[in-house]
Amino acid sequence: MEACVEDRYAKRIDRFFDWNPGTAKNYLGHPYFEVRAVAAKHVEVELLPLLMSDRDETVRWSVALRLPINYLIEMRSDPDREVRIRVAARL
Repeated sequence: MEACVEDRYAKRIDRFFDWNPGTAKNYLGHPYFEVRAVAAKHVEVELLPLLMSDRDETVRWSVALRLPINYLIEMRSDPDREVRIRVAARL
């Protein structure tokens, strides 16, 4: 099995964070959106608000799946339809 945070394949990035969950917070500002989106699945919930306005909808979509409900209210008007759908499903 391979795992690498610098990979372009999301499964390998996810596996990297499965094996090294404590490093996820170090990758919230990574230039590649897939790394930020997968890191959002593994980072402490308290850090998720930092990604609520990420420039990529995939990252915001990932955040919306784990963000505490009180923060989701702010994401109801997200510019991306899929993010709004995820938010509505959780509310």
